[in-house]
Amino acid sequence: MINRAGFGSSLMTVVERMGVDLERRLERLASAWKATDLADLNTIAIEWMRSHGRCRAIAIALHLP
Repeated sequence: MINRAGFGSSLMTVVERMGVDLERRLERLASAWKATDLADLNTIAIEWMRSHGRCRAIAIALHLP
């Protein structure tokens, strides 16, 4: 979704299992993100950077079930 919207150059940071010995931090450009083995509960930060060319705005909604 981020790549298709023209933000593939954005830096994504995921921190999982915060505060325990198994804590892990992953940082990648959105265009290079391939991680699939993430913990169920994590924190995601995105430094929005527009890629070349045009891009459109995207809305992100956060919620808990």
